[in-house]
Amino acid sequence: MIFSEAGPARLRRCPLGEKGTIARMLPAYLLELVPRHRGAYPFLDLYWTHRGRYPWLIEVRGQTAGFALVSSEAQADEHVDLVMAEFYVRRRYRGRGLGTWAASTLLRRGSGVWEVAVLPDAPEAMAFWRRTIGLVAANDAEPCYDEGSERWLFRFAGQPA
Repeated sequence: MIFSEAGPARLRRCPLGEKGTIARMLPAYLLELVPRHRGAYPFLDLYWTHRGRYPWLIEVRGQTAGFALVSSEAQADEHVDLVMAEFYVRRRYRGRGLGTWAASTLLRRGSGVWEVAVLPDAPEAMAFWRRTIGLVAANDAEPCYDEGSERWLFRFAGQPA
């Protein structure tokens, strides 16, 4: 547990019985990514049924502040060990260092090569990930544009803990 400007915070794996907590946050998250998005997130169940997928909850003072979905399946054919598939912090918890703490903590926990994707029209997300990855990357992590997924992809090795 840490104490940030948002309050005492922690990351914990989301058990199957709390899958609904992430499911209830997904519509707001998806609307931020794609304002006209309608529909379900088709991969959520896989985080409890397939190996190599890890659902996380971000909590502040016992309240759910966000989630992260980490996977071992890369967007492109590059050698990647872990992917930050989805990452979300509720608006009321933003701007106080919570997202940076949660993301950098997860990126430090996983060893090997990471991939983080950013949509092309998301300058705030790009700034967040540049800053956060800069805290944990062992190498210079500049994004490259992937035509296949139509996203900017950061690929980097984490620093040894």
